[in-house]
Amino acid sequence: MMSKRIFRALVPAMAVACWTTAYNVGTESTIKNGSPDAAVADAGRSDASPTHPDAAADAGIDSSGPSFYLGVDVSRVQEEEDKGKVFYDTDGTEKDIFQILKNHGFNYVRLRAFVDPLAPEAGYDTAWVKSTTGYCDTAHTATMGARVKAAGMGFLLDLHMSDSWAEPPNQLGQPSPAVQVTPVAWQGDTLSQLVTQVQTYTNSVVTQLVAANARPDMVQIGNGIEAGMLFPLGSTSNWANLAQLINAGIAGVKAVDSSIKIMAQLGLCGDNAGTRTWVDNAILNGVTFDVLGESCYTQAQGDPSTWQANFTVLAKTYPSLSFVISEYAESFADLSGDNGPDSGGCTSTTGPCNVWQRASDIAFGIPEKKGLGAFVWEPTYFDELLFDDAGKTVDPTYLPNPFDGGARIQLFDQMAKAYGL
Repeated sequence: MMSKRIFRALVPAMAVACWTTAYNVGTESTIKNGSPDAAVADAGRSDASPTHPDAAADAGIDSSGPSFYLGVDVSRVQEEEDKGKVFYDTDGTEKDIFQILKNHGFNYVRLRAFVDPLAPEAGYDTAWVKSTTGYCDTAHTATMGARVKAAGMGFLLDLHMSDSWAEPPNQLGQPSPAVQVTPVAWQGDTLSQLVTQVQTYTNSVVTQLVAANARPDMVQIGNGIEAGMLFPLGSTSNWANLAQLINAGIAGVKAVDSSIKIMAQLGLCGDNAGTRTWVDNAILNGVTFDVLGESCYTQAQGDPSTWQANFTVLAKTYPSLSFVISEYAESFADLSGDNGPDSGGCTSTTGPCNVWQRASDIAFGIPEKKGLGAFVWEPTYFDELLFDDAGKTVDPTYLPNPFDGGARIQLFDQMAKAYGL
């Protein structure tokens, strides 16, 4: 996720009071230029793209997991808890955050991990948190992952392959270069050395997680890697290099447990041409993965109708892949209904845009059941909160559910029921 986000503590009441539009499950209706085929034509691509080389019968779906991932990224919760924050369910009872989430339909958790968040000047703790704790290092991720697994939830591990935020260019619509900084300890390595570092690191992380009862069900190699990772050697300007690095990460995971699924994660949710170019290059360079994840934010990836058009075409083009909305969140433009062409909000909607439900419905409705799920990003901390500053789910001013009443978190109860979870 974008490190330059402006974080805000509470969503203004006016932003949610006028939410009035509900969306039917799996029926997001607007396809780019009117149809999936038109979306292909608009992308300027033929249907002759190569298909995934490892056409597993399950298409990357873990049959032992939930039928649909009602997912959440709560990587920052450890920091909040260390500052004294506790969380309360809708009945007013203090409970573990993962138990509350599970009580309201969430069944999968995404956690990010940094190589060395305490790296001098460049680490997440050093540069951002101003802490000596080492949040999102392997040890902290193992502790959080064990809580996820103890709650009976699925676990997606997001390996940033950096000491701090690794992210795509133009996140949130801000023109900026991709931030894919090689970890300090690996800087200056040759490509061969860097490949070894990546494989050793991923193997070590997954080994430690398994030992801590925090085995990930899926591992994401890199974060927002449409321009590559581990710059400068891992840029898409040299796909042979990038493929070696991604495959090294995959090999590190599979050496521990070959049944763990692999995700490639991009920030191209509304860009079918760009997504297909990336996937085609990955396949042609021998990168084999199970799931393609996309970050979907209206400020950066456009109106949700374009997300659906993209996934519809992708499901047709790559029949052995499954798909996940790996990040979504609601901007203040989405919440306020400021949906003009320059707002960065939903341009296809009159009034507030319910991105939470629209993202989940789009993932649920991907053809041939290729949509595994969707993950809301940091809803304990960023913009559209499930909990107020006191950790409570029920707040008549800031956290109303605009649909059937109750607390905002109960929207996920409704989605879980609609999806048969």
